[in-house]
Amino acid sequence: MNKVKHTILALSILLYNVAIFANVATDTSITATVKMKLLAESDIPSTDINVTTNNAVVNLKGAVDTQLQYNKIMEIVSGIDGVNNIDADELTVRDSKSFIKDSAITAKALGKINNLFEKKKISADCRLKVETHNGVIHLLGEVKDRADINVITQTLKNMSEVKDVKTNVKVN
Repeated sequence: MNKVKHTILALSILLYNVAIFANVATDTSITATVKMKLLAESDIPSTDINVTTNNAVVNLKGAVDTQLQYNKIMEIVSGIDGVNNIDADELTVRDSKSFIKDSAITAKALGKINNLFEKKKISADCRLKVETHNGVIHLLGEVKDRADINVITQTLKNMSEVKDVKTNVKVN
């Protein structure tokens, strides 16, 4: 009987260790997948974000420039197989040095984009979100034609108060 108990105990310990190893491997692959997907996003400063995973909970630490970037990160991580939860308590959005000016730039940029629609210089199928941080416009969304991205970007870069335009726009 003792031999059976020892065998059961040994098998239990082995299965426990295999489960722990599988969990570590899963956590490692989740972390790698998150990092890879963040690197693929052109407007997310992925090098400013530390990613770890523990028991399928992804921990994010660092800072991004805009709420759009923060939201996109949450969307990306939530869509990864195996992720049970996200701890983003230490992922922050940097403060704008001139919130009012940035808001005005965003409003003007939206006006310029609407004008491009009205003049039929870009397709009506564009779905864009716009946010400005310290004079840099961030575009996120989808357009029908790659040329639309170029027209929009050039138009916004021509605005005198705009320092740069960063895009994370996909073509449908």
